[in-house]
Amino acid sequence: MATTMNPALQRKLQKVLEMEVDGAAATVSVSSSASSTCSVTLQDSLRHIGTRFYSTNDVTARRNLRSNIEKTTLDINLSFLAALEQVQVVCVSSERTSERASERDIACV
Repeated sequence: MATTMNPALQRKLQKVLEMEVDGAAATVSVSSSASSTCSVTLQDSLRHIGTRFYSTNDVTARRNLRSNIEKTTLDINLSFLAALEQVQVVCVSSERTSERASERDIACV
């Protein structure tokens, strides 16, 4: 007795089987007339996300993925804010020094 495969599943399997991976990029042939190219940068990004946020592929890791990404984003934003605060302090200090020098120049004239 022969079993027939679901057409949607068959298309997905065909895409995977037609996938060609080389050093420069991964090319997935969707059909004979159309193809989609996945860049190396995207592959590297996905690999980084996979190693940074996923230690194992289980239900708990998948549930916590959004939370982990949001926490990381918040940490990055807080670090950026702290760096900008330091820049603001330097700018204010430079502005005050410039104003004092300008006042001395005006007083000397």
